[in-house]
Amino acid sequence: MEKYIFVHVPKTAGTSIRSLLCKKLGPSNISPPFDAKPLSVEQAYQLDSYSMIFGHISYSDIKKFFPDRKLITFLREPVARCLSIYGFFRQQTEHPLIPLDQIKSENNPYEATSLARQLDVDSFFMSNHPHVLQNVQNRIVWQLGATVQYSSRDNENNVLQSAKNFINDIDFVGFYEDFDCDTDRLQKYLSFSCATHIPRLIFTRSPIRSHDISESTRKLICDLNELDICLYDYAISHLKKNLRGGC
Repeated sequence: MEKYIFVHVPKTAGTSIRSLLCKKLGPSNISPPFDAKPLSVEQAYQLDSYSMIFGHISYSDIKKFFPDRKLITFLREPVARCLSIYGFFRQQTEHPLIPLDQIKSENNPYEATSLARQLDVDSFFMSNHPHVLQNVQNRIVWQLGATVQYSSRDNENNVLQSAKNFINDIDFVGFYEDFDCDTDRLQKYLSFSCATHIPRLIFTRSPIRSHDISESTRKLICDLNELDICLYDYAISHLKKNLRGGC
């Protein structure tokens, strides 16, 4: 059986796609969720038993542990993706709210969601909190070109080129903006017997749309995602116009 990795970039409809894969391949063939951090040797060994590894895995871990698997990912326009992160964080209320004066700036998702629940959109994107940066500062390039955890900016040109190489070499790339068409393409690529409609499983309540924000807010997010915007444009120009079997 062919082995795959679905490289899940946050807020690119991954939960919906995972539901499809579970229906088609069976839940036992899809890896369970795992944290967005470098894999240990033991974790990699356990993940390798699944025909489809599905998660926030990085280029460095793929190259280190799974160099021979076929790779699948979905991309999303970076400004819209970051606004979706903010909206998603704001609706995470299952954990008690951490007051602003008690946030320790640790790479802790509950601190990040507490910030989103208390800050307006500009203040959130101006935050230097490490878990916020991990998700909204060039997350796509860092994940596809290096590691899921935000690092120093000193080698950003090398990381961007690495992410472009990843896009060139990947076996399947879909785009969130063409979700229905590209999930149909994915099903054909995986040789599923018949196409299945995929409902969107996670919606952000009262989402902020790209066209609703001010130019200053857009510039703030664009400045944080200069590399991601470059990579997304690269993927559009090099892949989208030449997709085989496209809609």
